[in-house]
Amino acid sequence: LGFVVSSIMALIQASIMLLIGLQVDNIFQFFLTAFVSAWSYMAITMFLAMTFDNPGRFVAMILLVLQLGGAGGTFPIQLQAPFFKAIHPYLPMSYSVYAFREAISSGIGAPLFRKSILILALLTIIFVALLRYSMHVLQKKNLQNVSELNDNQKLQGLEN
Repeated sequence: LGFVVSSIMALIQASIMLLIGLQVDNIFQFFLTAFVSAWSYMAITMFLAMTFDNPGRFVAMILLVLQLGGAGGTFPIQLQAPFFKAIHPYLPMSYSVYAFREAISSGIGAPLFRKSILILALLTIIFVALLRYSMHVLQKKNLQNVSELNDNQKLQGLEN
């Protein structure tokens, strides 16, 4: 289901960008980047949320905030603080930014585009595999993929 939703999201986002007038050098690369980026982010977020529940969701939000500053999409990474320069190569969004820049303007180069897509695809595969493993472990513990924090009645009872 996550792949379906993220694919639809990527299709809508990329299509709207084109409809409002974004000039793209390579439409195929543009849509490929949108899909692979969405799948990668979906896999990472689902792994964190399903495996670690609310703390995992919190880590996903922290990762998002770090990526906004450190991926080089808002300001060139050369103008960023040393902290963001240090984490830049480890952020998935950095590779999305590189791939989108190549698809839109063809100025970065095909080798960096291929590397970026490969890294995002590998992250997708790794985090889907980790998610599958964590779901297997959770099922063995008889949690049946249900968060213990989802039972609001019990949580409200604890507050009273």
